Amino acid sequence: MALLMDGFVGSIEDVVRVDSGVSDVARAEGISIDHKLKLAQGDCELKISQFVVNHGLESKLGSLNNMPRLDRVVASEGLKRWFCLHTLQLFYSDAYFSVLNDRYGKKFQHFKKLACEAWETYTDTGIACVYNPIPRGQISRIDINQIPIGVGTYYAAIAWTDSAGNAGSASEVAVISVGAGEGFTIVPGVVPSGATGYDIYVAEATLPLWKQNSAPIEPNSTYSAGVLMTGNGNPEEPMQAIDFVLRKSRMFTRG
Repeated sequence: MALLMDGFVGSIEDVVRVDSGVSDVARAEGISIDHKLKLAQGDCELKISQFVVNHGLESKLGSLNNMPRLDRVVASEGLKRWFCLHTLQLFYSDAYFSVLNDRYGKKFQHFKKLACEAWETYTDTGIACVYNPIPRGQISRIDINQIPIGVGTYYAAIAWTDSAGNAGSASEVAVISVGAGEGFTIVPGVVPSGATGYDIYVAEATLPLWKQNSAPIEPNSTYSAGVLMTGNGNPEEPMQAIDFVLRKSRMFTRG
């Protein structure tokens, strides 16, 4: 499960799934969706910090350098929904105030309202958090070796693991072209604090990524592809268990 600080909470594809016409407007008006994702990410971090401070939750979430420990916040589905709606709010605000097109103005107001409702739902149900965050996996480099695994295109990702069996979110998927008589070796990135190993996910061609190790690989060890394990169902997803949830304090009047 991804964390807030792993990168953007949502992707362009996530935003398009909410509003299929946004790409056409972006091309027509010269507006970058990616720039709006970056703005929405900053707003997201600021709003969660504000929520934590306003509701006196710093002691529960923890703090670092007098700021809330946002690295502990999980990028849940509720947060992703707000993030995508807020991105669209920012996008159509830009579109409307650039060309004063009423259609864009109505979409701006529409997504502003939905984003407001999504934020209330998200904070009412609670902000999911972990005590010991595992950052997103990182591949340092991929070396071609002389251990043949078959000519083709392969895809690979890694996810850091901890001593409790939790796993962080998977790295960006690397694309590897392998020629005759060749294979590949994956070198993991700098090992983050708290990580005690990593899981490796590999697939060939259009097959889904599949976990290749039965036990975590030593964090400073490399991985060389051999006979690939595949499956017919959904591949196992990296998962870090939620440890606690931040919620608004409730006060009830007697009467």
